[in-house]
Amino acid sequence: MVAKREDVSPSEGKSKYGDVTYADETNKKYPLDTEAHARAALSYWGMPKNRAKYSSEDQKKIGARIRSAAKKFGISISDDDGDGKDDSKKSESSLVIASSTYNLEGNTPSTIVYMPKGKWKITPRVNGQPREIEVDVTSETATLLQEHLDKRLNSSVRPYAQFDHKPGPASFLPKSFRWDEERGILLDIEWTESGKRSVTGKDYSYFSPTFNWNDGKVVGLPQHREIGSLTNNPAFTEIQKIAASADADNSKGEYEMVANAVATKLVELQVITADQAAGADDDFIVRAITSLHEALASAQAAHAELTSRYKELEAKQKDQEKSEAKRVIEAAIAEGRIPPKDQELVDFYMDQYLANPKLATKVLAALPKAPIGEQVIRITAEEGQKTVTQGRGKWDIIARQKELIAECVEANPGMSHEKAFNKMKREHPEAFPVEA
Repeated sequence: MVAKREDVSPSEGKSKYGDVTYADETNKKYPLDTEAHARAALSYWGMPKNRAKYSSEDQKKIGARIRSAAKKFGISISDDDGDGKDDSKKSESSLVIASSTYNLEGNTPSTIVYMPKGKWKITPRVNGQPREIEVDVTSETATLLQEHLDKRLNSSVRPYAQFDHKPGPASFLPKSFRWDEERGILLDIEWTESGKRSVTGKDYSYFSPTFNWNDGKVVGLPQHREIGSLTNNPAFTEIQKIAASADADNSKGEYEMVANAVATKLVELQVITADQAAGADDDFIVRAITSLHEALASAQAAHAELTSRYKELEAKQKDQEKSEAKRVIEAAIAEGRIPPKDQELVDFYMDQYLANPKLATKVLAALPKAPIGEQVIRITAEEGQKTVTQGRGKWDIIARQKELIAECVEANPGMSHEKAFNKMKREHPEAFPVEA
């Protein structure tokens, strides 16, 4: 079992993601129930700062679970995706996230500058931490990136770009790298609908590449994660702005068509009214979509909480049903309807009661009684032996036995009638004569 962390709250993780499988079950971290969650876990676990929060032994356990989940969803992984080994001893390259080489200016060109030509000193995030590095971008860099892209294009999982370097929908799909003597490394891309809306609506203005770096050189693309993201926080601040694409007018027309379609869908979903849709501008549509996502997230959180409460109530109900079944069966044993030492028969009636209480109650009531007081008992007295039955004889044996058993059960809550009978028989042998 993974050790408990003091800096996290397991209840928060369970409330956010629900009762699902986690790579870290103890602290409810890194959910693995969906492909998106598995990808996110693989990405976050690839950062040394996240692995450093666990012991080497726990790193091995968590890393193995994440890799297993990734394989189940068909996600290609490398052998060094966090396995508890000492990161300081690895000669692997560092993962660099550098924003940005390209100002989109509200347009969606089919080609963007992935990295500018020349040597650059930037302060991107290296393995999750801000760090100043030097990057030398040459034609050989473009050739290397294309080789890595070819491998990923031929794998079972397509390469993609995201938003703000966070798990979620793709912003565009990369097609090929090429070298330009003036601008540097260019990337031909195919925009997704999410990417088009975000750029033409000016929600995002820059592109940020993600690449592997070692000793001042770009050494390739990440093996399993995004190759870059749309962002609003540029690191390559000295890049000259690139002019808009030649088909800007067509892009504007396409955007208006998409915006109208989105507004129509929002009316169908009753998020906005038809009158609001008719006069809606971009900001209004964005706010409406944001509100819809917030409502959906709230509903999902409420559903997860209700599911958790339902399971708790269900468990309590089962415990109560078992307690009631035990009480009924013990009463049947005390009445002599079920032999107390026939455990197989006791278990049978217990299962029957749990499955159908009403029917089991009728069956038990129909069984013949054989209480102790109705048995023929032979006792020994001063005048010799004689036979006594219920309601006859010098002593009211039956009443005395019942009184003793009742007192014993009252003094020992939870004790079965059978155990109470045997206890009183040992302690009061005068009230329990030898059976005939």
